[in-house]
Amino acid sequence: MKLSVIIPAYNRHDLSAACLDSLARSSGPELGEVIFVDNASSDATPERIPPLGESFFGSRFRYLRLPDNRNFAGACNAGARNAHQPLLFLLNNDTLLTPGWSAPLLRAMANTPRIGAASPLLLYPGDLRVQHLGISVAPEGLNHLYRFFPGTHPLVRKKRTWQALSGAALLIPAGLFADAGGFHEGYRNGFEDLELCCRIRQQGYLLSCEPESVVLHMEGQTPGRKDAEAANALLFRERCAGRLSPDIFELVTNDGYELTLTPWLDCLPALSVMKARAISQEAGASPARWHEAVQKEPLWAEGYARLAGGLEQRGNWEAATRMRLYQAVFAPTAASLMLLGKAAARAGNADLARQSFDQATRIRALTTKTQQRAQRARELRDALPYGHPMRSLYAKYAD
Repeated sequence: MKLSVIIPAYNRHDLSAACLDSLARSSGPELGEVIFVDNASSDATPERIPPLGESFFGSRFRYLRLPDNRNFAGACNAGARNAHQPLLFLLNNDTLLTPGWSAPLLRAMANTPRIGAASPLLLYPGDLRVQHLGISVAPEGLNHLYRFFPGTHPLVRKKRTWQALSGAALLIPAGLFADAGGFHEGYRNGFEDLELCCRIRQQGYLLSCEPESVVLHMEGQTPGRKDAEAANALLFRERCAGRLSPDIFELVTNDGYELTLTPWLDCLPALSVMKARAISQEAGASPARWHEAVQKEPLWAEGYARLAGGLEQRGNWEAATRMRLYQAVFAPTAASLMLLGKAAARAGNADLARQSFDQATRIRALTTKTQQRAQRARELRDALPYGHPMRSLYAKYAD
């Protein structure tokens, strides 16, 4: 079956050009058409993208310019209405496709009963760590499970079905997209993919990530991408209350980890104390073995701290910043965020330094508000069914 690739974009013609180039290099006869939807870009997109797309794809390329910015949802809907192929592949312009990306998705669509949509594994360029393999649901919110795990890790390559997938790269039958109503255009660049996933599942279909299909995703490159996050979240709660149920405990424990709570009540997968101690003893004092250990077991936060310390002593602040980032992701504390901020500042990454220091300040403030935290812990606990194993996690903070 052939694909209609729909690429919505607002400005950043450089990213769009790289995306189209990667699509041309990594696609074959399955590519029926490419529909580039320009959300009234004000940069050089209208001048540069049409001739570039035609040079890559000839008559299979169509450039659709909207009179105003209709955001991700509106642009994708417009592209879908103009598509002629039976399968739609919705694709952010801040992505790079890798060779063989389409075959696993097409196999899944053909061979998996009741599959409604399939996503590739999304990795960050450079370090090839996970940006998205599926969205886990916790009482306090939604997360990209195993974000920043190495892309080759066995748990990353594990086949699963999900309650929700990212719309950054998503394959869906054109008929199902239409039957589900497309994207709700009340969202502004966020949460519209989650609602669509809820409607797909409501019709009895499954959602799958196909880890053999790999797409690199720079994430959040559209100007103003996060400006409406709070309003989007509120709209989603109003329209989709009760359609997603907490699944993070089952996902994490089935993979051999423990689920823990941070003092500010975020759910995190973690190693058991015994397993972390065993890894530390086995790794010994060798930096090479520390590096091997964090590749094999990404949740061993002590390993990132050891590696970062050595890099900082040698003045390699850019590499140290990466290690401190992983440490702060897998073991977030005010202290680990402060260390990340200091390393980022020495590396010249002012934005990351500011974000890290700000987040450390917020965490310290949250952990001092014990009465508010207890009330929130009770609310999250009581939202879970009686007997749910996660209820006990909140007891420490709720009582």
